[in-house]
Amino acid sequence: MISITEAKNKVAHYFDRNQTHWAVALFERAITDNNEPLQVDYSLSLKPPTEKEVLRDTTQARAWARAWRKDPHASFIQWITREWSSVGRQEVPDRLVFTSPEDIAGFAHRKSQWNKSWKRCLALASRWNSRWRAQCLMPEQLYLCTTLDQNVAQVVGKTLLKSSSLSDKDWDMLLLVLDWLLDNPETRVYVRQLPIRGIDSKWLEQHRAVIEPLYSAMTEKPGFVFLKTPHQFRMKFLDAALAPDGICDLSLSPQELNRYPKLPKLVFILENLVSVLAFPAIDGALVIHGSGYAVSAFSDVTWLRQVPVLYWGDLDSNGFAILNQLRHHHPHVTSMMMDTKTLEQHRELCVYEERPNRGSFDHLTAEERETLDLLLSGDKALRLEQERIEWDYVLREVPMYLSSPTFNYMD
Repeated sequence: MISITEAKNKVAHYFDRNQTHWAVALFERAITDNNEPLQVDYSLSLKPPTEKEVLRDTTQARAWARAWRKDPHASFIQWITREWSSVGRQEVPDRLVFTSPEDIAGFAHRKSQWNKSWKRCLALASRWNSRWRAQCLMPEQLYLCTTLDQNVAQVVGKTLLKSSSLSDKDWDMLLLVLDWLLDNPETRVYVRQLPIRGIDSKWLEQHRAVIEPLYSAMTEKPGFVFLKTPHQFRMKFLDAALAPDGICDLSLSPQELNRYPKLPKLVFILENLVSVLAFPAIDGALVIHGSGYAVSAFSDVTWLRQVPVLYWGDLDSNGFAILNQLRHHHPHVTSMMMDTKTLEQHRELCVYEERPNRGSFDHLTAEERETLDLLLSGDKALRLEQERIEWDYVLREVPMYLSSPTFNYMD
């Protein structure tokens, strides 16, 4: 005998497995003006007792049947008549029979969830029919309409759970964002500039998992792009003659840095900001704070390819990964104090690297690979942070790099 609680759990499980399918079907019906109610055919056997089971525990069997008769959803029960020689003629609940998602949701305590789901599916269908489809397809592309409809319907189903979990306010804003994206396919602005009350970058990122799949299905584009706040690189002019109007400490975006009019004789890129601020004066040079993996943004600073560049990062696997990334765009970069000598002279200052980078680095020299292998050779990867190296050592080493015959700064 299936109890009411067991039945509700089974029906709820069936609802959870099928609500996406039903939502897609509703969306497809709505965009083709099919107003027929969505029918389902689902029944669940209640496993009514046999005559033998009734005789074994008559009280339990009667209580079970009575509970089902009093249940608010008793209208879904299909009853059968049993003729038993020992207990006579009995009306027994045999199975639950459902013919609509609404009935299933109501019985499974999913009514509120389903109401929100189908209403939002219909809202998307209405907008798709009234404006979005026309914005996504040119008149000469109408032959693609059926395929596009199907693709959008599938994504409506995939995003259903997230869509139905949104508050009414967030849902309304989501529709307005999609309106704007489809109205302005080539416009690039900051999220802050969208003419939508209450919108901000944080909100968009929180709801991107719903908006982007829908947008991509409609437009067949991988996603949408908004302007992002450009990374600002802190830099210090080590030669006052290079500094604009004597301002030696600046923060610039890569694009602004690329417009710098005076070509320096040398550029240092350092991982540690305090090292940047403490770096000594050097003729014709400037120093930039690399900000870790943000060095990839130096690809926009084209004049760096015309000047010698010295990079000094942490002596660990991620430091070499950053160097490798920097060399992807500027292969002439020379590393400094990222060698076995520096590591050995400061071995006692090393700590363990919690998340070593064990990727493939194609832009390291043989000596750099040797040092990296040494860092990774133990049970735990080693890390020598740049700021742990004593400053006197730095002041002795930098001139040696500048005077090296393999480095053309002095030429």
